[in-house]
Order: sequence, then C-alpha cells, then structure tokens
Amino acid sequence: GPAELPAAMLSTLLRAAEPNPFRGQTAWRLHLADSGPVRAAIFDLQGRERRILVRDFLGAGSHELRWDGRDQAGARAASGLYFLRVETGAGALSGRVVLLP
Repeated sequence: GPAELPAAMLSTLLRAAEPNPFRGQTAWRLHLADSGPVRAAIFDLQGRERRILVRDFLGAGSHELRWDGRDQAGARAASGLYFLRVETGAGALSGRVVLLP
C-alpha cells in the first residue's frame, strides 16, 4: 500500500514567527492539511486589525506568511506585541510577534 504520511502532514499547523522579535520582516510557516479559503491578518493589542496578509484560496501544503511591520495603508506599525490570526476551513490558529523600534 501507499507509504504512511507523517502526522504533521495530516494537520493544519502554524509555526512560530521567525525572527521574533523583529525589525524588518518576519514570517510564519503555515501547513494546510487541505486546500481551501484562508484569511490571515495582524492585530494589535487592542484587537484592531492592522494588516491583512492573506485572503485567498490556498492549496494543501506549506505556505509562508510574511509581515514587513507595516499596516494596511503601508505605514510602519508602532513597536510592540502583535497577533496573527489565521482562519481556515479547519478552524482558527494564532501566533504572536514583537515588533522592535
């Protein structure tokens, strides 16, 4: 029969941001078990959406979600703690990152 896939390949996973903390750019590795719509956005501590990173249909497999520390208008975000929220057909995942001055 077919070789068994590792358990990680059957799950939707979000790895921690690298680098964290960061100044210029950071990225999360997202692994999708199934294809489907994905929405990923950055939020500040007050829960305000600052930047949409992805709003698209993505295929199963690995994807990189990059953030350059800028808000939706292109302005540099203030230093501090931010949260990434990823919504998929399998549910929601979250991560956090610190933007340095």
